[in-house]
Amino acid sequence: HVTDHSIPLGFRTMDQSLKFKEHEYSEVDALVERVRKMRDEGYLVYDSDQFFDDVKRFVRDGSSTWRNKNGGVCDTPGLYFTLLPNGHFAPCCDYRMPYSVPVYAPDFVKTYHDEKFRKDVHKVAKSCVEGCMYGCFPEITISSRFMGATFQRAKTFFLQKRKNPWPLSYEQILEIAKKHNRHDLDTKNLSYAQKDTL
Repeated sequence: HVTDHSIPLGFRTMDQSLKFKEHEYSEVDALVERVRKMRDEGYLVYDSDQFFDDVKRFVRDGSSTWRNKNGGVCDTPGLYFTLLPNGHFAPCCDYRMPYSVPVYAPDFVKTYHDEKFRKDVHKVAKSCVEGCMYGCFPEITISSRFMGATFQRAKTFFLQKRKNPWPLSYEQILEIAKKHNRHDLDTKNLSYAQKDTL
């Protein structure tokens, strides 16, 4: 998620060198397909096919499809919104309201259901023409508006045999870390706090 200095946004970098280049698209596609395959193999991967396909579109600066059933606008505040560190409402990670809306205010629920407030949020959300692929927002919309994702999720979580038992033990996590780490992990010299972060 990259933006320009003229449009500072909450979660996006302004470093243009981090934008995916055309020669990197095949690597992105291969990684997306590997994660999709992991989901289909029984790993606990939540992402829908639509999300995977939209990731590929997004890195190419193409139009994602997850907002299509809502006029090209996300479902804030109806299905989700962001709670800022100061306890204030925001439509999402990137955009802010033109006025403060503290969630801790005694009348927040009334404000949240207020028609003018919802129109104000919709106006902010509608200004987001590029969309996002932050996961939490697209996947909730996809789950709510696209039946294919609902069937896929039911298969992933209820019908499919899991490849690995969950949750993993501490020892299993260490084995995975050792297998995927380029340097040997010296767990004997780690503190309990360090072990807890593995």
